[in-house]
Amino acid sequence: MPDQVKHCKTALKVLDKKLKKPAAIFDDFRGLPAIRTSLQLAQKFTVARSPANRERNRYTDVLAFDETRIKLQSSTGNQTSSNDYINASLIKYDDKDQTKFISTQGPLVNTFEDFWQMVFENSCPVIVMLTKFDIAKCDEYLPLSKGQGDYGRLNIKILETRQDGELTLRSVKVQHNESDRVHTVLHIQHSTWPDHGVPDDSSTVRKILKRLYYVPKEHPVVAHCSAGIGRTGAYITIHNTVERILRGEQAATNLVETVGKFRSQRPGMVQTENNTSSAIMQLRMS
Repeated sequence: MPDQVKHCKTALKVLDKKLKKPAAIFDDFRGLPAIRTSLQLAQKFTVARSPANRERNRYTDVLAFDETRIKLQSSTGNQTSSNDYINASLIKYDDKDQTKFISTQGPLVNTFEDFWQMVFENSCPVIVMLTKFDIAKCDEYLPLSKGQGDYGRLNIKILETRQDGELTLRSVKVQHNESDRVHTVLHIQHSTWPDHGVPDDSSTVRKILKRLYYVPKEHPVVAHCSAGIGRTGAYITIHNTVERILRGEQAATNLVETVGKFRSQRPGMVQTENNTSSAIMQLRMS
């Protein structure tokens, strides 16, 4: 613990210097490759761009790279046995002991089964939702009105719902209808996180960080907003940076470098320079 305090104080000095020179942050951010679905990158999205998967993408310009996409292991009633696609990407800074994330889009009605299959197959302990349930942004993939429902071969049941300030916390049981296997996941919803930015008040983000701090790191945490790149990218960057700083990695204060690495795993992660500077401010207040 004393070492962690020392690491944080050192990092705060670096972050304070960065905040005094926002123009430098913007220049560094603009130097990043704007990895999106340009024609020259089309070969990196062969599965996502196939006709069979076109309707599984919420946005035509936010796709999952072939190399880092999450592959569904078995078919559901929604899929053919040869189709393992979901618009979701594995995000990690390196292979050290730190939280891995699955960054994904807000589920569509026709991908609810795929989403829950992904959570179940990867034994994801937590889902961090950074948006509202909205047909334009994220369809209602939880059985909020009935409390329980079948999604393909999986039964989803909300065991408990409670509020913690601006966070809605749900304990969700995921059970395979054809076996005895049961998986419980914590669903954390932060519905007031602004698009293309981060919250002015860092206390809610700190609450999410604290809840995830003691979560075992063997399995990935699911994080999503609408596209799975803006708010999601900002949170994953903040989370990863805090973890690395506590471990003594002062290079973690280079958020632009971190964003560049995450963009190589999912196109467009942390959409704007404002996302980056706001993330630095959040870290300063965390």
